Amino acid sequence: MADHVHNNRPLARLLIADDDAALRMTIGKLYTKVGYEVVLAGNGEVALDYVRDQAFDVALIDLNMPKTNGIEILKMLKKYAPGMPVIIFTSMADREVYDEVISHGIDRFLTKPLRQSELLSLVRDVINNKTNENNPSYPSEK
Repeated sequence: MADHVHNNRPLARLLIADDDAALRMTIGKLYTKVGYEVVLAGNGEVALDYVRDQAFDVALIDLNMPKTNGIEILKMLKKYAPGMPVIIFTSMADREVYDEVISHGIDRFLTKPLRQSELLSLVRDVINNKTNENNPSYPSEK
């Protein structure tokens, strides 16, 4: 079933933080196209500024960014918006990094390259509380 906007209201508000401008814009356009309201941040500090001032339904955060990395962002997001689901994505699928991120309570861990269909269904599932929050799967165990 396709996502769509009801009564000109967005499906949800998403915060997308990635220092790769092309990827950030591509992901943002993907979600905007199907009816999500998207706010983009080019680094962790900007993402945290947005979360301090605005409410979001889901945050998609790159693990490796300058200034403030994904783990630090995750810790702060849990402080400022404890109920907001957080999805971490990275090009480094290292088990040690995964375990550290999981210990801070993420909702899902994705490895790059990111697939459009996976991104769309994942956010929809997280918003609908269908993601197994207690045991996000390690990418190689899928």
